[in-house]
Amino acid sequence: LNTVDAGFCIGKVFHCAGNLGDEIVTNMELAQMINHKIGGEAEIIEEPYEAGELIDGIPIEFEVDRTYTNKILNWMPKYSLRKGLGETISWIKNNLWRYES
Repeated sequence: LNTVDAGFCIGKVFHCAGNLGDEIVTNMELAQMINHKIGGEAEIIEEPYEAGELIDGIPIEFEVDRTYTNKILNWMPKYSLRKGLGETISWIKNNLWRYES
């Protein structure tokens, strides 16, 4: 299937996000995972939610539905969240030189 030429795909959204096992975490949990992966050196400061992040005083939850993407493209994540974070952090550490002045 060439999705570029497939007329039925026009106007459709393909969500290519998520992680193997569809682990859902809060922003704070994600920050703690990252901090753990980098050696626990960062101070994580929890701030109050901003007005647009709450509905009736309850934090908004976001969840990506990639059902359509799975069906049409036969796409699934290859990494768990923790493995993907580890690979990303490793890549950043090995490539910091690219961003130095």
